[in-house]
Amino acid sequence: MSWSTAGQTAAAGRGPLSPPTVFHHARILHEALKHAVDEGLLALNPADRVRPPRKVRREMAVLDQEQTAGLLEAAKGTRFHVPVVLVIGAGPRRGEILALRWRDVDLKGGSLSVQQALEGTRQGSVFKSPKTPKSARSRTATGLCRRGTR
Repeated sequence: MSWSTAGQTAAAGRGPLSPPTVFHHARILHEALKHAVDEGLLALNPADRVRPPRKVRREMAVLDQEQTAGLLEAAKGTRFHVPVVLVIGAGPRRGEILALRWRDVDLKGGSLSVQQALEGTRQGSVFKSPKTPKSARSRTATGLCRRGTR
């Protein structure tokens, strides 16, 4: 038996559940049933007999040189110019860009130090650790990044 996303719909008729949502729900259900076994409420975990849904790996969309030039031109003179240049030149995630502080930027050395990320929650925006340990590192900015943010 396996989990399937076919025919499953989200609440309020918003369309089918995405594979990551089904994977997340399957993991939570498996852990809850495991806890029931640990507490002696169940003899076996029925979720052990079900293959979890596969995580769908999507290929990252990358801008080509012409698209990048168009994005830079469109951002020029707007409040988005510096964040766009930083993303193109150093590659941090959106939340990492939004959480940058001046002490995280080395203009002379041309690097950014990602120490935190900003995440939107129902309660508002909160600072958190970067998504992965590898994210929490210094990133060398390209020449474009150093020129474009001045």
